[in-house]
Amino acid sequence: MGLLDKIFNKSDKRKSAMPARREVPYMNQWPIEMPKYEILVSGDMERQIYVYDSSPLKGIRKGQVVKVELFRGTGAMVSTATGFFKDMEGTKDCIVLYDGRPIGFIAFPADKLKRAAEMGYAIKMNARCYGALEGYKGIKEMRALVPQLFYLRDWIPGAEDDRPLWQRENYMKYNEYDATDYRNLTSNYEWDFPNAKIAMIPTPEGSQAKPHIGLYAQNGMQISEVSARNGCYKDLITFMNKYKTFHIKATRVISEYEEKIYYTIEILGD
Repeated sequence: MGLLDKIFNKSDKRKSAMPARREVPYMNQWPIEMPKYEILVSGDMERQIYVYDSSPLKGIRKGQVVKVELFRGTGAMVSTATGFFKDMEGTKDCIVLYDGRPIGFIAFPADKLKRAAEMGYAIKMNARCYGALEGYKGIKEMRALVPQLFYLRDWIPGAEDDRPLWQRENYMKYNEYDATDYRNLTSNYEWDFPNAKIAMIPTPEGSQAKPHIGLYAQNGMQISEVSARNGCYKDLITFMNKYKTFHIKATRVISEYEEKIYYTIEILGD
């Protein structure tokens, strides 16, 4: 055996002697006050609850609907059927409780759960039992009855709008291809303008052309100029009349397919 073989063999022995990392279940509740309210998130879509421990569900019959709760924190569980370890920390999964005891997890946005908890709300769901889960000894199949999409604004009064931008009434987006219409933006790939203004640009005296629309930063710099030939012209006029101030983001786009450089303009009305 050569010197390198002896070194590597010795190294392998040391490595095998190291204790394996223990995968221990835990429950870590967020440091948030106990909930004052609760919301029952209900809908027509069935979402799988990945049951790891059915012991809290003892006595629940096939077809029975029970109320479960999302644990206001993070944690890890070990399946009583397979021994598989699942840590919810940093994932998009939340632990599900029945009668205050963890039974498994469900795909649910943890950031929204935490925001609801910070506002004093517990999130509960109805779940239907489908009897024994085939191939997993001692595990019951449970499915939550939830809406297809979940937004806090639909369930909690006063919650901020957590819908994607494109679904909001105060959001507008368009492309500007004419370089002269965004001449002040050409030095950057991305701009962000809070507290911006949108106003009509007066036409020269005697002109029969429709007035252009100007988008202005807080310091008065013109962000973009929209003429009537832009397909967003009418919609932008309607949009600007609804709100007093705007948050505008401009992103430079290089289109290899069209061999063009243009800007995408996104606007949020305040």
